[in-house]
Amino acid sequence: MALATVYMSPKAQNTLDSSEARSGVYNIGADGKYNMVTNIEAMWPGIWRQNSNGWRLQVYLWGTNNADPWVSVAVGNTLRNTGVGYYWTPNGKFEKCALVDSNGIIITPKSGIQFEQQFPSNLPIKEFPRWQDGSLKNLIATKTNSPPRMLKEFRLRDVFNTTSDGEYTLTIGVSLYEVETNGQSCDKIELPYVSAKMYLKP
Repeated sequence: MALATVYMSPKAQNTLDSSEARSGVYNIGADGKYNMVTNIEAMWPGIWRQNSNGWRLQVYLWGTNNADPWVSVAVGNTLRNTGVGYYWTPNGKFEKCALVDSNGIIITPKSGIQFEQQFPSNLPIKEFPRWQDGSLKNLIATKTNSPPRMLKEFRLRDVFNTTSDGEYTLTIGVSLYEVETNGQSCDKIELPYVSAKMYLKP
């Protein structure tokens, strides 16, 4: 699947042609075979920013044309492997999810859609949802030599209404939580916001 036309740094551009598409740690070739991706940077094809502890947030825009781009949001740690003890927000919402046009006008999300919420610096562990076996949901377990953990993927037009052609900026912010040594509460991990510019046609 070809990528949408977006403005990215040269490293962030990943122009796969229509005969192959990226899926996890593999490239699907024209012959339909899966070829493993071993280049770590190739696992981060989107626009990303990283904090001092190695936590990286990526926004990846893709689709067949400017009228209908998709957004993939993922996180990972490039300095160390992370296992049990790191989690996304309890309700799976972003700290920030905003679309602004070239005049600085905020595009209001469609009625009934709320992707963002401000989260406190500390949360009781009981606030996090659990599986039937008692383990916490929304686990963020990543490896430095593996693709980032996908948080959410959405179609831009399903969330925002744009009424005119032009350049828009999408800003995504994510908060993660680390379980404290007492096992009773979690501390928030701040990640830098990521902004992606794109030219949209309604």
